Amino acid sequence: MAADLLSDRAIATVRGGEGCSMRRAQMMLRHGAMLLVLLLSCGSCALWAFETSMEISQADLQARTVKLFPQHSTTPYAKVVLSDPLVQLHPKENQLALALTVQLFLGDLPLGHTRAEVVGRLEYTPDSGEFYLRDARAANLDLSRLAPELAPAVENSINELVRGVLDHHPLYVLDEQDARQRMMKRRMKSVEVRDGRLLIFFDM
Repeated sequence: MAADLLSDRAIATVRGGEGCSMRRAQMMLRHGAMLLVLLLSCGSCALWAFETSMEISQADLQARTVKLFPQHSTTPYAKVVLSDPLVQLHPKENQLALALTVQLFLGDLPLGHTRAEVVGRLEYTPDSGEFYLRDARAANLDLSRLAPELAPAVENSINELVRGVLDHHPLYVLDEQDARQRMMKRRMKSVEVRDGRLLIFFDM
């Protein structure tokens, strides 16, 4: 009888051990499943983060910018006409610039023309989804045809005209009809110039 009792206890111990092993296996399986879901979720997040960027080509920027010109301004010294804009993307400086033709007139008498590069600071306004070129100024400006005493005033007039146009007219606007662009509107993180394109990164 004692032997039977020992045998029963041994069987119970074995069964108890099997039960513990099974419970441990089930717990490990559940933990493994949770880890797999977490990894897949992280993978999805990484993929989504990779996709939260968009590119604007030089041609797209050019098509919008060309509509803003010609522009003109008249000072007591000369008349200034800005025309023929060309969007330039400089990856080395990570900069967007405009090349413009600057024509100068004294009354109706043409004084000549030159080509100037307009540089500035690209600014994004999240409320409207608009990109502006702020603090714009004309660089590499040749005013040698003017009398030296007139050149500073004409240069100021050119810069005021450039800023007046670019401060009030965005170079690009996110499309409200595009669900992805609408969602990105308030999440812009950074802008880069790369391979002739403007790359916009959004923090999702």
